[in-house]
Amino acid sequence: MEPLSKITISSNGNYREVKSLQQVVDCFLTILKQHDTISALYCFGKRITQSSKQSFIFNSYKRKDIYEFDLLLITKELPINATANLMDLVKKETHEEIVINLICHTPKQIATSSNIHRHFFASAIQLGWLVYGKPYELALLKLTNLPELDIKAITSYTQTRLKIAAYFLSSAAPVFKEPLLAAYYLHTSIEQYCLGLLYAFIGYHPNHFHIRYMLALCNHFTKIPRETFLQNTANGKELLSLLSTSYHDLRFKSLERYREANIETLYNTSLEFKTKIIPVIQEQLKNLAIQKNN
Repeated sequence: MEPLSKITISSNGNYREVKSLQQVVDCFLTILKQHDTISALYCFGKRITQSSKQSFIFNSYKRKDIYEFDLLLITKELPINATANLMDLVKKETHEEIVINLICHTPKQIATSSNIHRHFFASAIQLGWLVYGKPYELALLKLTNLPELDIKAITSYTQTRLKIAAYFLSSAAPVFKEPLLAAYYLHTSIEQYCLGLLYAFIGYHPNHFHIRYMLALCNHFTKIPRETFLQNTANGKELLSLLSTSYHDLRFKSLERYREANIETLYNTSLEFKTKIIPVIQEQLKNLAIQKNN
């Protein structure tokens, strides 16, 4: 495991100083520790983009870096909706300069998880770096001597997600004149594509299902979600807002925001997402099959 002091992070090919990364990490750690008791925090992915907004960390008006971290948080107590709340707190208190994608679990949840999930947890702990806390022994979390990945189960689960996603995507087009219903179909479709992506690549399905969160997790291993839905544009934010249609929206939301033209744009974007993502998933399943046979 590489110590934090030796990690650098790059932006457009230019390496930032280690002190800058440490400053960013200290910033989101301070926020997290104020609201949760952390046993251990592992980072298994990081990205960086740029924005011309005012910098919160460095108190300047120059172009600022937006830091995004994929984190496994292990805690003895996990309050209801903790994942969403902690991510929102960090994003809000840093003026969106730091984005964290949390996977939160208690030691008991990890120890009693499925074999496929435990492969993911073991990989995140062994290949990531310990950002905070004491390192967990894999044996205590029952992450040692794991059986081989069940490639057949991964393939079956993933292909089922793809079939459900395709069904709901095709069901949206005939109901554009019922935009709220069409938005819900599109939400379900993208959710299922994300579940397929996550399971095919890291053998994990999350316990938090907000669309923006799932797309961000998928962005850990492919740029397609960011290129399609997560671009920092007014139109992109509007599409994500429409895509977040939930059961609550169906019951209580006003129809005012859900116009036929907006939904048709969202449908075309979702179709683009499907077109790009299917070959990526199929290639991953093919690689898993080859891995099994070697």
